[in-house]
Amino acid sequence: MQGTGVGVMGDGNRLHFLVDYENVREAGLDGVEYLHDTDILTIFFSAACKNASRRMMDSIWRSGCEFYAYKLKNTGKNALDFYIATRVGELLGAGFSGKLIIVSRDKGYGAVKDYWMERGIPSARILRSPSVRAGIVSSNEKQPSPEADRCGIRTGQH
Repeated sequence: MQGTGVGVMGDGNRLHFLVDYENVREAGLDGVEYLHDTDILTIFFSAACKNASRRMMDSIWRSGCEFYAYKLKNTGKNALDFYIATRVGELLGAGFSGKLIIVSRDKGYGAVKDYWMERGIPSARILRSPSVRAGIVSSNEKQPSPEADRCGIRTGQH
């Protein structure tokens, strides 16, 4: 594993996707072909859900993004959610200044956002999305600018 996934202080345009693979499976990786070499993709998975298609993995590698995969050591109720919540805290505590996009359909991640909002992290910095593609679009909507335009989709256009 290369790098730390933290990024550089002041690099507010960087996107870090934290994928709850047990929750979204391969559908959550839709849009990985739009990742940039400045983006970070971290997939959290367990033995129960550990396979991604070769096509999807090839798209991730071709994107040039920084890529990590964490296998859950012990299974249990919400164990993977705790890994992701812990990683969010680790990243913010280390000074990551970009946007964190939790890829999951689990609305419980709203508690992570609430916690950090109470500590002064703007709500637009922590997003939840059902897929990478939807997360890129959401990141555009929270701060529309030419630099933030991704997937060729701007706010209000389809």
